[in-house]
Amino acid sequence: MSMHEQIVSTYRSLMTSLATLPDEIGTAQADLTDAKIALVSIDKALDAVEAETALTIEGKNAEERKARLTQTLRTLPAYVGAERIAIAQRSAVASLTNNVDNLTRQFAAVGYAAKLHAALMAYLTEAAPGKEFNVTFGADNAIAVNGNGNITAADAAELGL
Repeated sequence: MSMHEQIVSTYRSLMTSLATLPDEIGTAQADLTDAKIALVSIDKALDAVEAETALTIEGKNAEERKARLTQTLRTLPAYVGAERIAIAQRSAVASLTNNVDNLTRQFAAVGYAAKLHAALMAYLTEAAPGKEFNVTFGADNAIAVNGNGNITAADAAELGL
């Protein structure tokens, strides 16, 4: 692969990532928010069952009542089922949180890579002063600079590419 092809390929890859990652991050954040809302709802239902059941528990002191409450809750099928759902939901929230963090780090990394690519273009321009370093992006990804479909390294750096 020629240097020209590598530059074009890198540029297209970076621009594609910069264009698509924000939507991916937004979708992941929406999924995380939905999972957190569902978890809050499940936790409230568990708390309600626990509070209602606690009213029926008798014991000599708080520790004994708490122990009996825990035992009683473990015998209630609705509570046990909801608790399993809550555990799965907590796992989903943790996984979705990691996904959002990962995508955010990827976006930052692509931004740094784009800056490095722009610096390379600036370096190439300085290495051959006065000579135009053309990068043709083609009809599907043409960038009109100075009225043509070519871009100089200085133009790329000026555009932040």
